[in-house]
Amino acid sequence: ERERERETHTHCVRKLEDTTHSKARNFSARPREQQRMESSGHNYRFSDDYKLLPPSRSPQQQSTSVASSSEQEQEQKLMELKQQYQQLRQDEDTLLSSILLLPLQDLQREKLVRNLQANQKEQRQMQEQILPFLKSKPQQEQPRSADADVFEPVARAVCRMETTNGRHIGSGALFKSINGLVVVVTNRHVADRIHEDKQTKRRAWANFTPNPGSSPQRRYELRLKHLNMRFGGHADIALFTIEGPETPDLGQVPNATPLEFASQVRADQFCWVLGFPGEDLTGLGVSGVMRLSSGSVTSINEQKRVLEHNVDTSVGSSGSPVLDKNAEVIGVHFASSKNEEKGAVHRSIVKDIVDSQKEDVPVASVLENGLLSFLQVPTAAAWTPDLHPPSQLLVAGDQVVRFHPQREAVVSGALALLADEKRARLSMRLLHGPGGIGKTRTALETVKRAENNGWTGAWLANKLPDDAAQQWKAWLNALPAASKVMLVVDYAETRQETLLQLLDAALQVLNEKAKIASSMRVHVMCLARESRWWNQLKDSPECSTLMRNWIGGTGNWGHALLPPWASTDRPSAFENALEDFANAQRIESPTPRPTPDLSDRMYDRPLFIHLAALAALAGDAGLGSKEALVQSQLNREFAYWQRWFGTEEPLSSEDWADSLAWLALVGGASVDELRKAVIVMGIDTPRFAEVTAGFYPGESKGLVAPLQPDLLGETLIVQQLSKERGKRIMSLATKNEAFIKNILSVLSRMRCAHNIDLRSLRRDASPWQRTAIKGLADAWMTSGQVLLGAGRLLGRRALPWLLVSWCALSAVDQDISSVNMNITPISTSIIEVVVDIAQSTLRRANAGAENRDSARALNCLADALSEQGDAASRREALACSKKAVGILRALEEEQPAAHLPDLANSLNSLAIRLSEQGDAASRGEA
Repeated sequence: ERERERETHTHCVRKLEDTTHSKARNFSARPREQQRMESSGHNYRFSDDYKLLPPSRSPQQQSTSVASSSEQEQEQKLMELKQQYQQLRQDEDTLLSSILLLPLQDLQREKLVRNLQANQKEQRQMQEQILPFLKSKPQQEQPRSADADVFEPVARAVCRMETTNGRHIGSGALFKSINGLVVVVTNRHVADRIHEDKQTKRRAWANFTPNPGSSPQRRYELRLKHLNMRFGGHADIALFTIEGPETPDLGQVPNATPLEFASQVRADQFCWVLGFPGEDLTGLGVSGVMRLSSGSVTSINEQKRVLEHNVDTSVGSSGSPVLDKNAEVIGVHFASSKNEEKGAVHRSIVKDIVDSQKEDVPVASVLENGLLSFLQVPTAAAWTPDLHPPSQLLVAGDQVVRFHPQREAVVSGALALLADEKRARLSMRLLHGPGGIGKTRTALETVKRAENNGWTGAWLANKLPDDAAQQWKAWLNALPAASKVMLVVDYAETRQETLLQLLDAALQVLNEKAKIASSMRVHVMCLARESRWWNQLKDSPECSTLMRNWIGGTGNWGHALLPPWASTDRPSAFENALEDFANAQRIESPTPRPTPDLSDRMYDRPLFIHLAALAALAGDAGLGSKEALVQSQLNREFAYWQRWFGTEEPLSSEDWADSLAWLALVGGASVDELRKAVIVMGIDTPRFAEVTAGFYPGESKGLVAPLQPDLLGETLIVQQLSKERGKRIMSLATKNEAFIKNILSVLSRMRCAHNIDLRSLRRDASPWQRTAIKGLADAWMTSGQVLLGAGRLLGRRALPWLLVSWCALSAVDQDISSVNMNITPISTSIIEVVVDIAQSTLRRANAGAENRDSARALNCLADALSEQGDAASRREALACSKKAVGILRALEEEQPAAHLPDLANSLNSLAIRLSEQGDAASRGEA
């Protein structure tokens, strides 16, 4: 027992000793150059015209300097202090020995412990007296001074961050993204101070005046552009754009050159912080003025991508740029603490965030949970009878009905794959099944449990900013090295381009982080109604060679079909839904409980079990078909709307169904777009758009979501396009080019549910399908390039709609539509449409004399025919190429300079067509 006691106390004492003397040991162990830098930091002020003023020492440095008449007196004083310190160390050793030999409860021991604590306190005080002497010894070496030619120009780009009333809240600096957008960069916690101050009306200002008392003040109003997350401060970044000057004479943009980023940063390098500290660190009795202070980078945390430095800073310095000797940015300062290292966000993170900004991209803030605004995971929402429509009960994201154990095997299997640390650091998997099978609810449960296991869950929103991939990349870059991210992409089959961009960005980040021994993992779970597109993903024109190789490797975990609901699980699922829906609606469950014939095949999807439960609660038990269940739900939805509008503002069922069918067809719209559509459709209900936005809010302010679940909206599309006003709905939808991709995506999604293929559309199209085909045919006339681009993204699922609507045009209309239509890059998934368009282009080009346009049209047709792959198409492609070469040879003889490049390209195309024929003679000729 005595031996264990001795070991325990020895460990404690050593730890205490290490802590007590670490500061002195660390200082003496640092390189002599670094000691010199630490002890000789300069503080410069600037004049009103940005000229450097003579340097001053900070009060902290002045207080630690020992005043003496000569260096000999300093040496004598230091010797005395050292002797006193050595005596204290010897006394400490004696006390420790005595303490360890006495029993724990001995009163004498307690007295010795108190003496030991007093001794150690006296040692610390002695250290504080000795350290200034140690720092002052190398002062015969001249400290580095600021180069006026280097630092005076960049000072113009640094500003005081202020509120409307002029309150100083931090520092900032001008940067320019690779897209040409000038932004002011500061810390997120500085931006947070603006939002916390109600008197400022949440507006920020940048003051580019070096001294706050000077006149005139060069102040510019700012608009929040980007808020980054904070993980212990190391990604503490906010970006603002400049709205305009306080006075017109200043001009719209400050007269300053944005700062440049340094190519590298290393530990122990000299550095400067240029900003507006709130405390008087100049020793001149002035605060909040621009100050340039020197120091050094003491360490770099590669995992957190953060720098530590020892430059004098204070409150108000937050957001200041940290510069190297060339005045290039190596970081953005974010933390100040007396007697401790200061922090700065690494230049690489700041550069990624700045370069991701574009002029017309809306604010994409990172919320307090650390996720980008378009990556928020849906959360369970309470349903209120008076505030929410009945359809909201069925939205999977709101999780009104509890998770059923029937899907436990699927969730457990996904989690087991995630738990395998030996698997690829970037991975993806597809979970597919028909609409209403429970993909979204299963994915939500998987994300929830993965978060409990240390993963960061994310869910890709339907509406994305234009630079979503760049923001995703910057966000991943800012995460700690050991992070694990699980991203869910719903409707993945219609978002292949976005999916490839996100995967490519993640792959780049992981490859970069691998250089610093990162263990980061990223898994993408895709949800879709079908799986045929999955194996064709690597053949997409947007797929890079790097991604193509990765998709074919171990990171692709394949696809899994979500199994239908087993008949043995349906009764319990129905009981759960009945009980949960009754609780949400605050009503009693009916007794006895009506139970439909759950053995029917339609109940293999949980959505129809839930529809049956809602029907039972509403007294509509005994509905025996899918159509009847869906119509019952739509009737209850419209009844809710009628109660809301009342008798003073009546709403017809046809007006209601037409507007919601249009909204479902375009995949959601803004309030203004819905308001205009309602007017065009002749619906005389003034508040309709605003009420719809309240019932079906979009993912961001000002947007209206389509009716959910999708099955309800798709049913309205089928019903309303079959009626008299269907053509008006379709025409109104296709007139806006921004909606065309969504329209084609929705129609392609419905192809699976309604068993639509090329043959059925051509021969047996139903009324609603004929209306859709006519609307798309009109879209070819006005927005053919947009429609073709949407078809490339959606692939084979869109082919029936594209080809049939194109063929619905007359030959003359096809020729007109193909004007200025670019069919490259050729997408093999819609090659039949591409060939038809190429033939129309050729017909138009051949309308006059054979010329360069004819030759180019022949080459395009040859490329398209070649992509079809069969022997007959390749022979036809060869004939087109030969004819193009013949035309260009004749033109080249007349005007060599004008036509020689086209002839060279045509000869290259002819050689490719010859090599595809397969016979030796053709290869020889190629």
